[in-house]
Amino acid sequence: MPELSVKCPPDFSTAECGRLLSRRLPPGSLVLLDGPTGVGKTEFVRGFLRGLGFSGRVNSPTFVTLQVYEENAWRVFHGDMDRLAGCREDPEFIETLVQDRETSWSFIEWGDKLSSSVRNLFSIVLRVRIAWEGEALRLLTATLEKGEGHEWVGQWGAECRRSLPADGEEVRK
Repeated sequence: MPELSVKCPPDFSTAECGRLLSRRLPPGSLVLLDGPTGVGKTEFVRGFLRGLGFSGRVNSPTFVTLQVYEENAWRVFHGDMDRLAGCREDPEFIETLVQDRETSWSFIEWGDKLSSSVRNLFSIVLRVRIAWEGEALRLLTATLEKGEGHEWVGQWGAECRRSLPADGEEVRK
């Protein structure tokens, strides 16, 4: 499956990659977000929502565990599996997450804790790992784990590459 890595310098926000993804990611997609606290997972989702035209507040789902953002033409679910340790198949969380899954987008922080049976309900599964590299750089790695017609991954990568500051690097695997 396609994989893309982008080194994000200090003046390049993970929100910009999220905003650019909003142009390419098909509805019905599940995005699993992995990375340490404070690395930019919620910022990535905030950028995606801004790309859809959302201007409201975007909060981390750390304490609420699942935020739902919607406008007339779309719906985005933003959840956090970290707080559900021990009850990872919380029926209310899962039911909300999978409703309208064919026409909405779902972003799950600490996505590795979401069961494979729930992941398999989605037509597209994209894993986005954000990691610190040194003191200020972040490495964003996106891997398409499930889905057909994956040319959009390369298109998204090309857009991210063009948006990087002149000293930024992009690496393809």
